[in-house]
Amino acid sequence: TGTPTTAVDASTPLNQAVAGGQSVVAGKYKVTAQNDSYTITKVRFKVAGTAATSAVVNSLTVKDGSTILGTVSYDGANDYWELSGLTTLVPANTSKVLTAEYNLATPYTDGSGSTAPTIVTTGKVATLTMDYVKVSNSQGTETEITTDRVGNYVYVYKHFLPLP
Repeated sequence: TGTPTTAVDASTPLNQAVAGGQSVVAGKYKVTAQNDSYTITKVRFKVAGTAATSAVVNSLTVKDGSTILGTVSYDGANDYWELSGLTTLVPANTSKVLTAEYNLATPYTDGSGSTAPTIVTTGKVATLTMDYVKVSNSQGTETEITTDRVGNYVYVYKHFLPLP
């Protein structure tokens, strides 16, 4: 009998401060297939913080290596990003690393803006957590993994000056 497990991958970026208006790797998450092959069919991510934190992220892109599995907008009603309908195979006794990239908005500092016009979005900690993975084994039996896998801190600012 096989067992699927998840973890934050060692290649996840260290705590980072980033400027908005770009794409940045928010976390790398490993799915391991022990003693059986598994197909990843759904993944879900959440962000720590408030509405201002999620407002600074336009969308989330999930990749398997350089292959884009999907890009999704934040689901504010459920407080997560979810990709479903995936068919990403993890062969028996191997691991697959999923890379999650934030596609950042340009934060605003004065409460103006189109996403959430009354919320200041600069200086937010947008730490990403993979909190749900659905897989099916080689016989089609589904397993839901609900252990939170918390990435490192991502501080998002409107801009910042490099050190001299």
